[in-house]
Amino acid sequence: MATITLEVPDELAARLEQIGDQLPEVLAAVLYNQTLNMPDDAFVANQAWREVIEFLAQAPDVQDILDFKLSDAVQDRIEELLFLGSAGTQAPQERAELDGYVQVIQFFDLLKAHLHANPA
Repeated sequence: MATITLEVPDELAARLEQIGDQLPEVLAAVLYNQTLNMPDDAFVANQAWREVIEFLAQAPDVQDILDFKLSDAVQDRIEELLFLGSAGTQAPQERAELDGYVQVIQFFDLLKAHLHANPA
């Protein structure tokens, strides 16, 4: 594992000390999910978000949105990550990857719930 030295404000240093050994996991999660500041070729690191963006770019109607499902490949990857988590062998970057997928699923759950509650 590499060692990195950073200069940060005292206030931030105090907060970082509170998370101690969890800092590598926190950094991995933040870096994995910070897609907007990445180069264009890595704009969306999470395959599920790529699928959502491509889907929404087609201007789907309400029923298409209600019927939307992630690809089998993404669903298989989510299952694999869940298995690794339950087996206790999940790496921090895999946890961050799973968290990204969870965000996509939660976004669509909220969108679908809104559409059910507010039919056009």
